Amino acid sequence: MNALDPNAINLEGVSQTPYRGTKPPGPSYRNPLGGLLHIRDDVLDYTTKVAFEYGGVASIRAAHKRVIIISRPEACEYITRSNHQNYVKGISFQQLKSIMGNGLLVADGPGWQKQRRLAQPHFNRPVVLKYKDQIAECTEELLIRLEQLAKTNQPVDIFAEMSMVAFNLVGRTLFGACIKDEMKIVEAALPDIGEYIYKKIQSPVPLPLWLPLPLHLRYKKSEAKLNEVVYRIIEQRRQDGADRNDLLTKLMYAVDEETGESLSNLQLRDEVMSLMLAGYETTADGMAWSWYYLAKNKSLVNKLHHEVDTVLNGRMATSDDLGDLTYTGQVIDETMRLTPPAWSFTRQALSDDVVTGYEISTKDIIVVSPYTLHRWPDLWPDPECFDPDRFAPEVARKRNRWHYLPFGAGAHNCIGQHLALIEMKTIIAAVAQRFHFELAPGYPVEMEPNITLRPKNGIYMFVRRRN
Repeated sequence: MNALDPNAINLEGVSQTPYRGTKPPGPSYRNPLGGLLHIRDDVLDYTTKVAFEYGGVASIRAAHKRVIIISRPEACEYITRSNHQNYVKGISFQQLKSIMGNGLLVADGPGWQKQRRLAQPHFNRPVVLKYKDQIAECTEELLIRLEQLAKTNQPVDIFAEMSMVAFNLVGRTLFGACIKDEMKIVEAALPDIGEYIYKKIQSPVPLPLWLPLPLHLRYKKSEAKLNEVVYRIIEQRRQDGADRNDLLTKLMYAVDEETGESLSNLQLRDEVMSLMLAGYETTADGMAWSWYYLAKNKSLVNKLHHEVDTVLNGRMATSDDLGDLTYTGQVIDETMRLTPPAWSFTRQALSDDVVTGYEISTKDIIVVSPYTLHRWPDLWPDPECFDPDRFAPEVARKRNRWHYLPFGAGAHNCIGQHLALIEMKTIIAAVAQRFHFELAPGYPVEMEPNITLRPKNGIYMFVRRRN
């Protein structure tokens, strides 16, 4: 089933009788697996349909587990900010630890607070703006490649192209150099990593990794390759001692003001792995989906072209230009409403709680769903329509901030969001000055809810040079 079709939702076999009292309402089931098969077959449509049917705190039974879907602003705010001390990151982040160790993305508690203190100063907007040269270099390389692809008149997977430039950006901002050979190893390893982790999250009884299953063997092989790349780069950096003005150097020399401690090689490995794996996909997904939605809305393309032509007049955007690229930013914001990279994230209660009148147990799997939050008709009229004007400054100022959570929420919001948005705005503006894209017929586009919300089979488009 295609998650891009909001009407293609099947609740066959589900009795829609809500619980009574203060238990979260939700469907009842006639089979021992409950809604597990529905979740596996079409998690986006199914959980959204259940939320719309039963409310912003809705319950789904998945085999022997109770899954609570959180998708209304007040409930999201309560769990991620007002009472966030009572909630840890939950099962999805626990499974990510298998590859990310105890990096910032998956850490919790006092350890997370220390890591956040060390890393946060290097991700503030004024600091990440200093990566303008790296962003410009990668963008120029993309423009040269698109120029060549435009001449072929053949369909091109735009998601693959955006992934390539995002990988290059990670290499240069994180490691301070063009490391194409190493990044090719990383890119080849990621599909097996993502498949293993997502299947483990979905499984009611996760199988131990030591079982010699094909997926397990592929995962371990890919993990070993990633470790080899990351540890080799860290060791080389330790030996040469050069300051390359990159994130790795900043992390290596960062000292916690409270403890006086710096990061060990293992801690650096975990932080690098988190930044490398989480950072590139957010940017690649956001840009690829932006081109998809624009290609389906030609009048919006004209508005984008008018802005970039007027503001930039053929040159690369500088940090001073970013604030003037208002409509470009609105396109990105609306893209991330419909296809938020962090389409859902889990929490687990440390003690029983009551969320907007409904009981939450320490045994529940809590799923906060920005994907569903961004589709409530009372919050977003005509929610499936791609309309960047929702984020026009005069409109956005009036909106409750908890209506829109593309980078997570609360204390654990994505640390790299400023860098991702700057990269996307710079690249989209540069590309839009020279090219536009047309969807290639015969290549269906579907969302694939994995670690991020990516195009399942890519997005095939014709690259057209602007006249």
